[in-house]
Amino acid sequence: MREILFRGKRIDNGKWVQGLYVHHRNVAHYIIDTRLGGYEDINGEFFVPRWYRVDPETVGQYTGLCDKNGKKVFEGDILEFPDEVWESFYTACGTEYNSWETKNRGVVGYCEDYGRFDFEQYLFNESSVNADLHENGALQFADFIRDLEVIGNIHDNPELMKGREEKDYAHPCRMQSHLAAQTTADFPFQA
Repeated sequence: MREILFRGKRIDNGKWVQGLYVHHRNVAHYIIDTRLGGYEDINGEFFVPRWYRVDPETVGQYTGLCDKNGKKVFEGDILEFPDEVWESFYTACGTEYNSWETKNRGVVGYCEDYGRFDFEQYLFNESSVNADLHENGALQFADFIRDLEVIGNIHDNPELMKGREEKDYAHPCRMQSHLAAQTTADFPFQA
C-alpha cells in the first residue's frame, strides 16, 4: 500500500510539517502530524494531538518517490538534473548540429490530465518555462528522478527557478481549452 502524506508550511511559525491534510469547511487548512502518534479517549476513539494550520498555497502531496539520497519528493520540490542541449543551423554545406552539457531544474507537480506526478515547470538555458519534459511518453517520471537530488522547493527557494526571461509553453497539465472561454455567440453556426 502506498503512503499518503502531505506537507505544508505552518501559519504560526513558517516551519514545514508533514502528515494528513484536512481542508476544514473551506475556511482553514490543517496538517495533522501523525509522526507524534496518538491516543485513545475513554470511549476508545483515537485522536491525534497535533493539528497545525498551514498556508494552503504550500500544501503538497508526497509522490511516493525518493531522490538519490532517500529524501521524500513532494509536490513543489525542485530537482536538478544533467541535460544536453542540441541546436541546428544551416550553412552552405548543409545542416550543422551543435550540442553542449547543461544543468536543468524541474518543479514537481501533479498532472490531472495524465493522472501522474511530473515536472510542471523547468529551468532551461536560463529561461523558466512551463512545458512537458516527457511529452514523448517514453520516459517515466519515477524512473527519471531516482538518480536526482532535491535541491529545494518552490516556496522556500523560488530563485532556483528564475531565469533571465520567462516563457510559457503549452504544458498539457496546465492548458485550458480556448473553446471553453468562448460563448455560443462567438460561433456563427448553432447546433
